[in-house]
Amino acid sequence: AASAGTSARSMVEYSKITQNDCHRERCGRVAAACYDARRMAVIERLRTLRPRLLDTYIAREMVAPTGIGLLVFTFVLLIDQIPRLLAVLVARSADLSTIVRVFINLLPSILAVTIPMAFLLGVLLAFGRMASDSEIVALRAVGVSPARLLAPVMMMAAVMTALTFYVNAVALPAANQAHRQLVFSLVVSKARTVVSPRTFTDELLPGRMMLYVQDVEPHTGVWKNLLVHDQREAASPKLILAHSGELIVDRDLGSVHLQLGPGTQHTFSTIRPRDYDRLEFGEMGFPLPAEEFFPDRKKLLLQKGDREMGLVELAREIEKRRGQGKGRKEWGRFAVEWHKKFAIPAACLVFGLLGLALSLGSKKEARSAAFALSIAVIFVYYILLRLGEQAGDTGMMVPWLAMWGANIALGAMAVVLLWLNHREAAFDPLDPAHYLAWVPKVRRRQGARPG
Repeated sequence: AASAGTSARSMVEYSKITQNDCHRERCGRVAAACYDARRMAVIERLRTLRPRLLDTYIAREMVAPTGIGLLVFTFVLLIDQIPRLLAVLVARSADLSTIVRVFINLLPSILAVTIPMAFLLGVLLAFGRMASDSEIVALRAVGVSPARLLAPVMMMAAVMTALTFYVNAVALPAANQAHRQLVFSLVVSKARTVVSPRTFTDELLPGRMMLYVQDVEPHTGVWKNLLVHDQREAASPKLILAHSGELIVDRDLGSVHLQLGPGTQHTFSTIRPRDYDRLEFGEMGFPLPAEEFFPDRKKLLLQKGDREMGLVELAREIEKRRGQGKGRKEWGRFAVEWHKKFAIPAACLVFGLLGLALSLGSKKEARSAAFALSIAVIFVYYILLRLGEQAGDTGMMVPWLAMWGANIALGAMAVVLLWLNHREAAFDPLDPAHYLAWVPKVRRRQGARPG
């Protein structure tokens, strides 16, 4: 009986262990199945995020023409700046390293404009080539919609937008300020070195002041034993003799001051020749006309303007002027510049939409017309942008609308063209017949002619 009871308990315990093992096994299978399902979901999600063959193909088609367009547009805009800069640099005897630094600082202001232009050209050339080779027709035939083609374009547009935003918001203000400081330093150094020992010169104020310096200290640049013939007042010319002198330039105010040491001033009168005045002085100084001494004085002032400020500085300046109770005309140009740093990068997205919308035709001439079409779109966009900027600076228009108006107008046109192409596969945005079909036709009523 004891052994029988022990056997029964053993069987019960064995049954429980077996049930527990089966339960654990079932739970393990369920957990493994859940893990496999989650892993497959993650893999499928990564697979959908990974660029597909079509996306890679279209992106590759856009990269080359975009790069070529960037080089061409940058070179064209740089050519326009070269004569003016070389006139200043050569006249001031700039060395090669200074010339290179000046042009490097000039590049961000050009790239801020040419990156969106080049991207538009790249989109038009890429899809224009595909349209001329009937690849667009083939893609539409297998069920590829314009929305599907938009994915790689928007990915490239996002990259171009980020790059343009960095140039506008970070690189451009710093480069503008560095450019002005460099050119100003070059002009000031040339003005100080134009005076040579034991040589008469009138280059400081041509025709109105003759200067002679016996010697120049090599370390301080102070002039020794000066003779100044001042003819700025024609009725009373002056002859000044001084033991020392120097040219003082205030970089913050952009002013020029001639400071003289101990000496004498002899004043004559051309109207009454017998009049003569002699003045001894310990120190004498008089300002020189900065607007004539520096022809580009307004551009060379080192105080930051709206184009040399970053986003934080612009926001502070706007808040400061609005807090002082000033009108929109006073703070509008700073608000315009703030919105401009966002509106121009966003033009890459607009140009991506518009470039695709204009290229979804079936004409063989689409590739050859791409360059002319890009120039036309760029011309319209920057005319609208420039008009809006001037209206915003003068307070005639709200700053955000002044800068975003061009993007809104061209973006709306791009969305309409994409919708029309999605609705009608045969729609060609470059074919006037599709637009003329919307014009209502006037029919003559049939009736009896008057007898």
